[in-house]
Amino acid sequence: MPEQAGYLVLVDGGGLLVAQEGGLHLFVPETGALTALYDVKAAIPRQRFNDGTCDPRGRLWIGSITMEWPVRQPVGALFRVSPDVVRRAIVTSQYRATSIVVKRGKVTPYWG
Repeated sequence: MPEQAGYLVLVDGGGLLVAQEGGLHLFVPETGALTALYDVKAAIPRQRFNDGTCDPRGRLWIGSITMEWPVRQPVGALFRVSPDVVRRAIVTSQYRATSIVVKRGKVTPYWG
């Protein structure tokens, strides 16, 4: 991987979705192909993806954290990626997504 990976998940049909420093990518290990799907830095500058999880509906939830230290302002976000790769920032203006838990179908992000 060319950048730090914060989270990865297997894709039905092959490959991996990799949440990296620069964004969300599809990685095919057999060929080494890495395809950019979403640029988190274009959506929210000074960010990288940190943690993620899947919910029972097959949606991927990924949190971002700031790359600045010390943290000056809350700029982290929680993104939802649907199976058709629709991206949407669900929660913004947080500090850092340190963990994301799905329990009984409810998604709970933890911010640090």
